[in-house]
Amino acid sequence: MIRSMTEKAIVDELPNYDFTLKLTYDTHLYHYNQKDTNYFFEVVNYLETQLPEWFRKKITFFNKYRKGIKNAFQTPYSNGTLEGTNYKIKVIKRVVYCYRNFLYFRDCIYLIQILVFQDQSNTKKKQSKLLPPSIVSR
Repeated sequence: MIRSMTEKAIVDELPNYDFTLKLTYDTHLYHYNQKDTNYFFEVVNYLETQLPEWFRKKITFFNKYRKGIKNAFQTPYSNGTLEGTNYKIKVIKRVVYCYRNFLYFRDCIYLIQILVFQDQSNTKKKQSKLLPPSIVSR
C-alpha cells in the first residue's frame, strides 16, 4: 500500500534506513545550528568525490548556490513564518469564499492565527516536559 508522506515525514524517516545516513544528517544538522559553513562545504566537496555520478549532479547544487547558502546560515531569520501565514490566508479564502464583509474575513484570519500560536506553545510545553533540562535550554 502506498501512503502519501509530507516532506518532513520523509526527512524524518530516511535516516532510519541507514546508520551512516543518520550520522551524516545529525552531524550536518549540528553544524547548521552552529552556523559552521566551512564544515558544511568541506563535507559537500568530500561527498562530491565519493558519490556516484548520478548523485554528484545533485551535490553540485550546493556549490552553485554557495553564496545564498552561506547567507542562509548567517542570517537569524527566514520568511518561513510569513509564507506559512500567506498559505493559511489562501486556504481560508478558498474555504470561506462566501464572506462578503472584509471585517469578518479579517477576524477569521486572526482567530485561526491565534489558535495556531496557542497550539504551538502547548506543543513546546509538552516537549519541554519530555526532554531533559539541558536540551530544552538550548
